[in-house]
Parts: sequence; C-alpha cells; structure tokens
Amino acid sequence: MSQQNSADSLYDRALALQKQDNWEAATTEYLNIIALQPNYAPAYFQLGNAKLVKQQWQEAIAFYRQALNCEQRYSQAWYNLGVALENIPEVDRAIAAYEQAVTYNPNYAIAYNSLGSLLAKQEKLEAAQICYQKALAIQPDSIAALGNLARIQFSCDRYAEAAANYQKVLQLDANNINAMAALVKVNQVICHWENLAAISEQMWEIGASLIAQDILTDFSIFDFTLFSPFAGDRHLAIARYFAKFVSSKVNKNYFPPHQPPAIPPQRLRIGYIAGDFHNHALTHLMGELFALHDRSRFEIFAYSLGPDDGSYERQKIKTDCDKFTDLRDLATPTATEQIYNDKIHILIDMAGYTVYANPEILAMRPAPIQISYLTYANTMGADFIDYFITDNIVTPPRLAQFFSEKFICLPDSYQINNYRRICPAEDAKIKQKNPKAKYGLPEGAFVFGCFNHSRKIEPVIFGVWMRILEQVPNSVLWLLESNSAATENLKNEAKLRGIEGERLIFAPRLLQEEHLIRHIWIDLFLDTLYCNAHTTGSDALWMGIPFITCPGETFAARVGASLLTAVNLPQLIVNSLAQYEQLAVQLANNSAQLQEFKDYLHSHRRQLPLFDTVKNVKHLELGYQMVWKQFKSGKAPAAIEVPATNNVRNLTEVNGSKMAVNLVPETASEIVGDRDLPTWLAQQQITVACTTYQTSRLMFIGAHPEANRISGFWRIFDRAMGLFCTPSRIYLSSKYQLWQLENVLAAGQLHQGCDRLYVPRIARTTGDIDIHDVAVDSSGQVIFISTLLNCIATLSDYHSCKPLWKPGFISQYVNEDRCHLNGLAMVEGKPKYVTASSQSDVVDGWRDRRRNGGIIIDIESNDIAVTGLSMPHSPRWYQDKLWVLNSGRGELGYVDLESGKFRAIAFCPGYVRGLAFWQNWAIVGLSKPRGGDKTFSGLELDELLVQKDAEPRCGIMVIDINTGAVVHWLRFEGVVTELYDVQIIPEVQRPMALGFQTEEIAQLITLEFSPFTDN
Repeated sequence: MSQQNSADSLYDRALALQKQDNWEAATTEYLNIIALQPNYAPAYFQLGNAKLVKQQWQEAIAFYRQALNCEQRYSQAWYNLGVALENIPEVDRAIAAYEQAVTYNPNYAIAYNSLGSLLAKQEKLEAAQICYQKALAIQPDSIAALGNLARIQFSCDRYAEAAANYQKVLQLDANNINAMAALVKVNQVICHWENLAAISEQMWEIGASLIAQDILTDFSIFDFTLFSPFAGDRHLAIARYFAKFVSSKVNKNYFPPHQPPAIPPQRLRIGYIAGDFHNHALTHLMGELFALHDRSRFEIFAYSLGPDDGSYERQKIKTDCDKFTDLRDLATPTATEQIYNDKIHILIDMAGYTVYANPEILAMRPAPIQISYLTYANTMGADFIDYFITDNIVTPPRLAQFFSEKFICLPDSYQINNYRRICPAEDAKIKQKNPKAKYGLPEGAFVFGCFNHSRKIEPVIFGVWMRILEQVPNSVLWLLESNSAATENLKNEAKLRGIEGERLIFAPRLLQEEHLIRHIWIDLFLDTLYCNAHTTGSDALWMGIPFITCPGETFAARVGASLLTAVNLPQLIVNSLAQYEQLAVQLANNSAQLQEFKDYLHSHRRQLPLFDTVKNVKHLELGYQMVWKQFKSGKAPAAIEVPATNNVRNLTEVNGSKMAVNLVPETASEIVGDRDLPTWLAQQQITVACTTYQTSRLMFIGAHPEANRISGFWRIFDRAMGLFCTPSRIYLSSKYQLWQLENVLAAGQLHQGCDRLYVPRIARTTGDIDIHDVAVDSSGQVIFISTLLNCIATLSDYHSCKPLWKPGFISQYVNEDRCHLNGLAMVEGKPKYVTASSQSDVVDGWRDRRRNGGIIIDIESNDIAVTGLSMPHSPRWYQDKLWVLNSGRGELGYVDLESGKFRAIAFCPGYVRGLAFWQNWAIVGLSKPRGGDKTFSGLELDELLVQKDAEPRCGIMVIDINTGAVVHWLRFEGVVTELYDVQIIPEVQRPMALGFQTEEIAQLITLEFSPFTDN
C-alpha cells in the first residue's frame, strides 16, 4: 500500500474516532499520519479542530497555519483559523482569514456570515451587509445570516426590512426566541402596536419552555424584559436562565476564591465597568461621580467595554478616574485578568445585559464583591452579582423577592446626578434667545412633553395622553423624534383616537446642552408606564419641569416615583391612570398651581436630595464600606440600609496647629511634558498655576520630589479664570465670586508631600460680571477686569464691585460686553495697559472685528496705544517691555511703544492666553481652537496652523524671550482643552488646594494661637 493510501486509511479511522468524541485516540492517529506523510494538510486541520473544541486557541492557530503551509487554498482551514483568531481576539487577522476562506471558496456561506459579523463589530455596516447578502444568496434559509442582516437594517433605521427578515427567521424556526424578541423590539421602536401584546406573550411562552427544558441559548434579555409588561417573577425567571447561560460559557474557577484580607487596605479599590463610557445618558448622569470620590479612602478604576467616540464625556471619565482601561478588544479571560491583577475590592457593573456588556467577565469573578448599578434597571439573576444599588421607593421591600441580588438601599434616590449641568438662571433671557417658534411649538399653546424614547410609549399610556389632549383643547404633546416610522405611526394612532396628528410635535435629537435648554417650553412632563423616564425624568426636574408618574411593580416602572420623592414632590405620584389623567388636566387648567411647582424646583434645585451630588456620592461610598465590612467579617452578602451621612471631624496635632487628616490627595490630570520639564521646574523652584473655565479647574503643575516627573493637581472652582499668585496667597476669580486662598502650612511643613496647602478663606460675591485678569496694586488693593461691565474695578463691601476706570469710547457703565476688555498689565504697582478685542460701544460689537480689531489702551492717557491685533490677551510689563499675546494668530510678542507696532517673537500652535515670566523665559498658555464656536471661528490662527502644518494643542510652552525658541512644553490630553490664565508661584514646588466637592473642606480645621492662648 502506498504512503498516500496508508495516510488516507488512517485519516478515515481517525475521523471515525473523532465522530465518537474520542479526540485523544483521533489525535494519536492524526500524529501518526503526519509522521508518515508530513505534508498531509487534513491531519493538521483536524489537530487544529481538536484544540479548537478545547478553546486552546493558540495551539489551534498553529495547526491551522501548518495545514495552510501544506495547502494554501484550504478554505476550511482559513475559516477555522478565523474562528480561533476571533476568540483571541485578533479581529483584523480574523477578518483576513475569513476573506481568504471566501476567496478560495466563493460559495462559503458561513464564512461570509462570520466575516460580516466582525465587520459589523467594527461599525463597517455597509460592508457587513454585503457579506450577509452574499451568504443568503448562497444559503437563503440561513437563520444566522437573516438575523444578522436584520440587526444591521435595524441599526440603520430600516425597520420594515428588519421586521421582514425577522419574520423569515420565525417562518424557518417558530420558536426562535432571538427573532421573536427582536421583532417585538422593532415594533416597539416604531410604535407599531398591532398584535404586540400577543407577540410578547408568545415570546414569554417560548422563554418559559426553554427554562422548563433547561435548554441554554443566547438571546437579548434586555429586549425581552425591560420594555414589556411582565411581572417581577417572570423577570427573575428569565434573568436566572440567562445568567446560567452566561456562566456556562466561562470557567468560574479561573481564579482562586477571594478571601478577606488579613491586613485591611488603606484605600478600597473600586472598579466601574461599563459599555457606555462615551456620549451617553449614563455619562450625562454620572458626570461628576469619579471626580467626587474621596481619594483618601478610595482608588477609582474604570473599565470600558464600548466604543471610544472621542467625546468630552469619554475624556472626562478618563481624566477623573485613577486608572482607565479599555477592554473592548481584549478576549474575556484577558480582560478579566486585567481587573483581577488590579486587585479590585468592589467591582461596580454599569452594563448588565445591555448592548456592549460582557457579563462573562463578571461570571469569572475578578473581584470579591460585585454590584449592579444604574444602567441595567432589573435583576441580573446571577450568582456572580452580590448586590443591587437601589432605594426604598424604586424597590420597596415587597419587590426584593424578584431580585437575586441583595439590596444596597440609599437614603434618597438610587440615581446619581450631575449637579454641574447647564442651569437656566434667567428663563426670560433664554426664552428670548430660544423662542417657541424655533422648536415648531405654537404660541399660546399648553405644552405637554415626554422626551422618552419611542420604545417606552405603548398603547395604554398613549390612550391616556390622547384623552388629556382632548380635555385641554389648546394643548400639544411634544415628543422626542426617535425615527420617522414612529412619528407617522403615532400621528395615525392619534387620529384613530380623535386627535389631529398636528397636535403631536416631534423634537429632533440635539446635543445635551441644547436639549436641556429646550425644556423651558415644556409646561408639564408626562411619564411613560412600563419603563419610566430615567435620565429624561431627571433632566426635566433639573430644568424646573414637574412631571406626573404612575408607578408599577417593577424597578423600571418605579423610577419616576423615586425621582419625585427625592425632590419632595410626592403629590405628583398617582395610584391609577384615572388619577394620572385627572391630575394632568387639573394642572393644565390651573396655571398658578403648576407655576408653584416650577418655582419650587427652580429655587430649591441645588438643595434637593436628588441633585445633592456630593452627598449622594458619600452615600455610595458608605454603602461600599458597609458591604466591604460584611465581606471582611466572612459573612455572606446581606441587605444593606445606608444611613444619611453626618460630617465627622477627626483632629490631630500637626506642628502646633490642629488639622484634619482626611484630605483628598493629589489627583493628576492627563498631562504630558518634555522629559526635561520636571528638572527645570525643580531647578527653578517654581510651580506653574493655571485656570480653565470650561472645566472649572484651578491647576498646579510642579515637579514630583521622588522622580523626574511632573506633579499635577487640580481642584474645582466654577468657571475659574483670573489668577494672582504669591507663595502665601492666591486670588482667583470664578463665576460669581472672587476667592482669597491662604496657605496654612508653616515654613518647612509638608502635608501629604505638598509644600503649600491653599485653603479658600474669603469669598467676595460679585455676581457674574465676567472677571478676567486679576491683580493687586502697590497698596494691596485687589483690582480686576470686568469684561461684562467693560471696566477695571475693585471689590466693594456692599455692592458687586466698585468701577475704577473704563475706556474713553465706552459711553456708560452697563452690563453689556461691548469691547471684550480682558487683560491687565501693571507697571510699578499701578494698572497701566489693558487689552480689548475691538473699539466698540455696542453690545457684542467686538465680535465682527475679532480678526484684526484688537487694541491695547494706555490707562493713564486713555489713548489707544496699539491697533490691528487679533483678540489680544494677557498684557504683561516685563524687563521694560510691554509683552502681549496676539491670541487670534497664536503669537507671543512685545510692543514697540514708539511706533505702536507689535513684534512677534514666537508662534504657538493654539489660541494663546495666559502669560507669565520667569528670568529669561515666558510661560505661555495654549488652548485648542473650538471649531464652529462663534468666538473662535474665522481667526487667522486656523490658516496659520494649516500653513505651518501644526497640530493645535492645549498646554503650556516655555519660550526663551531672547531667541523665541521653545525650550520646554507641556500638553493636556483629555477633558482639558482650554486655559485662561497662567501664573508662576516662586519658591513653591508641589502645592495643593482645597475645593468644595468633597468633605475635605468641612474636615480641615486650623487654629491660630496668640501668645496668651492656653494650649
């Protein structure tokens, strides 16, 4: 017998053993074949398959590659190679392998389907769709390809096509729970309610059958439960079933069991894992959570499962946590090992079973305590989730039986909120700028509103809304425009109920700030039924809009009640839909009563429990400490009631003064500098202080004493702008106050490694007069530029300020920014020069001359000393020269006062603003130009950046004023994109300051002793 025949005979025998699941014997035969005939490709292929079924991906890849070395056109080997690579995951290489598979076998339907799935994950939807269509052209009854194509069509808002393909799946497999749930989802999203209740019940029957038979399968549990009127027992049953499926996919004994530590950790490591760390409702709600955590007790880690959209929200998450890790492209074991190796004590799951979730990570137990919070509004039914963060309104005790998790009940609402969102202080002015007509709303009409997604609207609540409109004739219903199909269907449903479709007005999606602003025209917000307003409810209350809710018997159906209770408006919670309808009509016809609710929300907004973010973070932290104590004692998870927090002052003796030890330590922003910058800062014994008004930060940049690296520190001060710094004192302008911060450390004293501790001691409330540059004259008087009032001013004991001087061309003191006066230069302790964007005496008149209308004014003579500048800032008198930043051209230079000419010495790749000097160096602040911004657009800087092929940046440049050369640089990466002021603090290397976002300011007490004090 020839070697080929012998090999073929052995191969047939090995295949027979393989079909009997005797992989060990089959593997021996395949190895014998290779010993007999080393280039026998099918043997390598089957050895790869043996490794594949054991999920030994790397070994499988090696065998498939050997098979392909023997036979390049082996399409099955290419396909299985792709499967193994996909599981590592090496997505790009897997795509290449699938492409080779269909190249060598154009009729390979399953390969086209797998290729499409990977392309879809990369958001290459058009290419993915083509692959699915090719798969279906080869195999029209491919359930996988039909379902995948339908998902693409759904994501592209082609709902009719998606529904048709899901129907095809159900024709092929009537019990396909995925297709059934997806079809329900399509109909909910487009508000097509015909037979929806019957289909939902059929979906439950399929699910119940799978549960009864213990047949584990993958499906969208999120779509299955959250928006359906199922009772809690059904929710729990389907969640437990799905959690069992999740657990079956992983090795639950991958890590050794977690044991309570013998030595308590100094700080608890809290990990937050989410799929929505981007521009999403989640990040809008939790915007300040990470920043407010007490760093003396907690170390914050963030793990992202979803896409990086480059948004402000994404960057803020990255900046505000101590460590950010993107897990999206990692294999589940690798991602889980990352969390385990970070030694996380408590892992907070903010993904649940939503779109980008990876519950398999949680199933592998990388942390000893795992908690579900905020995103997934239901039980996960999983033994790998210990706790569920909630409150006693959204989950009263009777609902605990429908949750597998133990409750952590917060004292107010479970929902964290961002107290730094836009807040309309003057409704009249905002309404004037954003009239009703802008949004298509009729003048004089009463506006009922609901900005919930169309999927939350169902026929029962819609019928109530239509009866309300019928009883309030001059009224409209303002809804979010989710999709055109839903708009058409809802208008048709209105007509069927006797209401003209034109009374339904649809609001397009807008950016968060613009979306919040348009709430001013809603008179009364109406909640949905089975899945309430969650973020949208908080948005409405934050903007001063009351809403009516009728709570149900699930978490998702009780969020509205939780929110209203947390703003002390339980009278807007009703017990029946009849009461809902009656109350809505009553409030629409009683403008005085409705206005009382609005006035209450506006005037008490920041004092209401729902929006007391600082306190709510403290409640969360206390909950974390309580569950850790439970674990540390060796006890099983148990229900936790978090009490309301009280401030406790813990005093210790520090060098003759008394000071609290519970201070938030240094928190570094994302900063990158040249490698010699730390050495230069240390040699000069200086710190650079700067402000950023967009993100409201006072920042210190110094040298770390233990290594050649930058030390960064920041604290929040609302719209921080003008700075004046000395080693012992800082003056800082904010939105409506001018702060005086004092250093409380004695000479040579350190606190947490810092040589200065600046504490806010005096705040002068000025109102929002838009203070820019701040200085102190030779008599010690604080003076500043009020851009809103177009003047130099000083502090007043009784009034907002005391004007000292205004340009000669400004006719009167008036709260209108007419010339954009901004910068102040002092000479010999007196104000001497100011900068303005143009010579204008009408409100906003400077805006049309931003490009070259900038001026410098001599204060003493009131003459214009320099013209032709582009939005100049930060004039400074140094070494007998008047220096200035020509911001709109990115230039640092000085003024020849005899000729009135500006002489540039250096170009900086950014909008320059903030200037300080030290010896022979200028320290210049740079901001990124904001594309499309009415202030920054159209400047010559944009053209110069292109000409010089320079990438704009936010940061600091140290420039030699003799040569114009950049000798050092620092760049901010992440949320900080602009700076306003830059100052040098001499003889200070590593300062810190206290802010108001944590308890540190309450817990710091220092005492001044006189010689006669009894110590």
